[in-house]
Amino acid sequence: MKKTFLFTLMALITPCLCLASGDVTDQLLMAMKTYRVPVVGYAIIDHYKIVDAKTVSLNKALKTSNNTLFQAASISKSVTAYAALSLVDKNKIQLNKPANVYLNAWKITDNQFTKHHPVKVINLMDMTSGASVSGFAGYKNGKKLPSNIELLNGVAPANNLPVRIIYVPGSKYFYSGGTFQILQEIISRVSKQSFVKFMNGTVLKKLQMHNSIYQYPLTNKRLRSLAVPGFDGWSGKKIPGGWHNYACLGACGMWSTPINLAKFALNITSSYLGSPHGLISKNLARKMLTRQKNTSFGLGVVVAGAGKNLYFWKAGQNYGYHSLLIMFPNRGKGLAIMTNSETGDVVINYITAVIAHDYHWPYYFPFFDELIKSPDY
Repeated sequence: MKKTFLFTLMALITPCLCLASGDVTDQLLMAMKTYRVPVVGYAIIDHYKIVDAKTVSLNKALKTSNNTLFQAASISKSVTAYAALSLVDKNKIQLNKPANVYLNAWKITDNQFTKHHPVKVINLMDMTSGASVSGFAGYKNGKKLPSNIELLNGVAPANNLPVRIIYVPGSKYFYSGGTFQILQEIISRVSKQSFVKFMNGTVLKKLQMHNSIYQYPLTNKRLRSLAVPGFDGWSGKKIPGGWHNYACLGACGMWSTPINLAKFALNITSSYLGSPHGLISKNLARKMLTRQKNTSFGLGVVVAGAGKNLYFWKAGQNYGYHSLLIMFPNRGKGLAIMTNSETGDVVINYITAVIAHDYHWPYYFPFFDELIKSPDY
C-alpha cells in the first residue's frame, strides 16, 4: 500500500471522526462524489442484527434497491470455505487429510515442495497451500468461459497460468485464488453435485442469502436488471459490457448484496456462539475463527484481534467492484459494504472508519489489503 494513499486517507478520516454521529448516508455521498464511485451499498450490524441498510446511487440512470446485485469478488472465497466446512461437519471431508484424497478428474501435481508435505484440505482454506495464481482476470462479456479443469490446468480458453504448488504447504502465507478452485473441485466431488447447484441450491438457501447467486454469465433477465455495472474509477467510464465474467466461481464468482453478506457474517457468528441457527458446529466455527500457523487467516477469513475484540474480515476485488465484510462475533457488531468502482476501496476504508466511530467498535486495523503482510496482533 503506497504511503501517499495512507496520508490522503488519514487526512480524510481525521476531521470526520471529530464530528458528532450523524447520518452515515450523507458522509457516504460526500466520499462517493470525491472518488467517483457511482453506487455503494452497505448493511450495518449492531447488537447481532442488521440495524441499517441502504444502496445509494449518484447516477439517476442506475436504479438501485437493497436487492441490487454487486460482484462479491473474493468474499466468495469465504462462502466457499464455509460450504466446505459444512461438509467437514458431516464427516464427508477431513481437514487434515491430503486434498488429493478428495480429487479425481484433476489432482495436485506432486513436486519438490509436496514430497514430504502434501497439501492438506486445511491448507486450502488458510492460504498456506503454496498454490500459485493469486488472482484471476475474468473475461469480457461474450468470451467463452473455461471449465474449472481448464482453469486449474491453465489451458485455453483460460487466461491464467496453471495452478501449481510453489511453496512448501503450510510453511507460509501466500494469497492464492487458485487454491479455492481446488476447493471448488473437492466440494463438487464430495457433494456429488455441480458446484453451482450445491452452492445455490443448498448453501445459499440455508444461509437465507436469497439474493445471492453463483452464476456467470448472468442469463436471467431479472438478475441482470438488479445488477449494477462496474466502473473503472477516475475516468468515470463504465466497463465495456458492464462487467467481466468470472469462471473461477469458488474464488470470486458470487453475486450478492450487502444485506446477504451481513446475513452470512451473522450465520458464522451464530455457529461461533453455538446457536442452532448456525450452519456448522460451535467447535468447527471456533477453529474457523482461529488464526492458523504461519498465516493471517483462519479458515476462509482473515482473523485479527483477540478475546472480546476478536474480529474476522474478508475483502473482495474484481474489476470494477470492491467490497468488504467485517464482523466482531463477541460484540455483535459488523459491516458489509459493496461498491461498483475501481476507486471503491478508498470509499470503503473511509466509511468503515466513520461507522466504526459511530457504532463504538473496538480497535481494529483500518486499512485492508490481503496482498500485503497483515500486522501481527
